[in-house]
Amino acid sequence: MEDNRENTDVRQGSSAISGESPDAAAPAAVQNQTAPVQDTAIPAPATPVATQKSTSGLAVAGLVLGILAILGAFVPLLNILTMPFAIVGLILAIVGLLGINKGKHGGKGIAVAGIVLGAVALVVTIGMYGCAGAVANSSQSSSSAAEESSSQAASSASQEASAGVNANLVGTWDVVGIKASNGSIDADAIDALRANGADYFLNLNEDGTFVLVMETSSDAVKGTWKADGEDSFDLVANGTSITVPIRDGKATMNASGSTIEFEKIETVKDPAKVAESKGAASSSAAAEEKEAADSGEVSADVKEALDSYEAVMDEYVDFMQRYKDSGYSASMLSDYTDMLQKYNDFSEKINAMDTSNMSNADYAYYIEVTSRVSQKLLAAM
Repeated sequence: MEDNRENTDVRQGSSAISGESPDAAAPAAVQNQTAPVQDTAIPAPATPVATQKSTSGLAVAGLVLGILAILGAFVPLLNILTMPFAIVGLILAIVGLLGINKGKHGGKGIAVAGIVLGAVALVVTIGMYGCAGAVANSSQSSSSAAEESSSQAASSASQEASAGVNANLVGTWDVVGIKASNGSIDADAIDALRANGADYFLNLNEDGTFVLVMETSSDAVKGTWKADGEDSFDLVANGTSITVPIRDGKATMNASGSTIEFEKIETVKDPAKVAESKGAASSSAAAEEKEAADSGEVSADVKEALDSYEAVMDEYVDFMQRYKDSGYSASMLSDYTDMLQKYNDFSEKINAMDTSNMSNADYAYYIEVTSRVSQKLLAAM
């Protein structure tokens, strides 16, 4: 023990001589304690700014055409004119949607709406004309069955009631005015045409048939008719039904862009006699027309414009007949669009003609041609 105390005293003495603290012998890990680390804020990554995409112009165009197509889809005859809008609008909307899906543009909802409207317009238009023939055939079959079946008392009573209403409508309805996209023909002009052997009237027959004569009986439109009460009746021809309302004693028919006004007369006209009287009169009228043209009474520019207009209308009527016979084939839509454009161009030219400054010969020829064109358009309905 004395030796240990001596060793301890020696170590303490050595420490005192060297000036070191007794704690110097502590482990280096205790003396060199790590200084606290200050927290350094790390900036958050910048949020990318979203870029506003422009709305697809094709989608907008497809939507506009789809709206126009759906507005006309439920109107007979008019929907034939608006069908190209549905097709073109559908194509534009689909192309626009493809571009939107690739991230090029915005407006996906607009493109989808255009596709839906165009498709619905097409389905409605095609379905309407597909059902028209079936409805007409079904109506005729039902009428025949009712007439043959004497055991159906209800049907017989209904027919008797209809006959009572029809009696007020049966007879001849004279044309007193024609309004078309290419101009109007008033009662005086129609009377002047009648003086040359032509005639314009509608016969509603007791057997449910009708004959519409527009100039001659050889060009007459024939079909069936049915009363809708006392204030209107329906005409059905070539699978197309047209409702003719009656207001203030005048019946008004809208067909192929023309409006025809009728007034019922007491005399019942015979279409066959129109052909007989028109035969001699038309030859005379044609000779007078040729003589007037040759003598310079009809202006060359007026005659050229009207002849060109009638030629285009003949082409249009022929095409529409082929288009109808094809069941409105989609393969003819391109030709239909071109034909419609030509039709509109020539109609605008005729509408732009100033009839107030025409000579009597020019105006007479103008009435003759426009009347003939209106009759051809009606025949093609």
